[in-house]
Amino acid sequence: TLRFSRSFTQKSGTLNLTNVTNGSVLQFDQGLTIASGGTLAGTGTVVGSVTAAGTIAPGNSPGLITVTGTLTLQSTSVLLFELGGTTPGTGYDFLSISGDASLGAANLTLAFTNNFQSSVTSLNTFTVLTAATLTGAFANVANGTRLLTTDGFGSFQVNYGAGSLFAANSVVLSNFAAVPEPSVYALLVVGLGVVALAARRRAPR
Repeated sequence: TLRFSRSFTQKSGTLNLTNVTNGSVLQFDQGLTIASGGTLAGTGTVVGSVTAAGTIAPGNSPGLITVTGTLTLQSTSVLLFELGGTTPGTGYDFLSISGDASLGAANLTLAFTNNFQSSVTSLNTFTVLTAATLTGAFANVANGTRLLTTDGFGSFQVNYGAGSLFAANSVVLSNFAAVPEPSVYALLVVGLGVVALAARRRAPR
């Protein structure tokens, strides 16, 4: 265990748990703060509570970050999850919070890795965050609505909090819908044109 008895603030750059802990843990007696210019990433365990105005991006990716305390997100913070398979922590990024989590109008960001966009289906579900309790909402996506991945391959329905189709204390991605490639749109336009021309020829004169 690498222990900090005083408050610790990551003001800029990346605190990568994989590189720092190498299988051990970081303990913050007064809590860990990720400032707006900082990032918490990698795979490992944070003993203590986390307050984030910056970015939290589990994995390298993918990976798992475990926080034994609470998680408090602020309006400038970003949660970034990359999806590369169907297993939490090894296939896709996962954030486990032992205490309470507050979303605090943060932004949720999703992206694919390992070419997973080619094999993901609408039946797959991804639990990217769990906590003892989950309060607040994301600024860019409400419960039950869809969020486009940053790479533009498709969108997921995002479920969390009261009214979620899944556990209220989790953030779950479901019902993936792929975005058709431009060539598909082109074929669709051509097909509609052919249908319209045929219908015009059949129309009585």
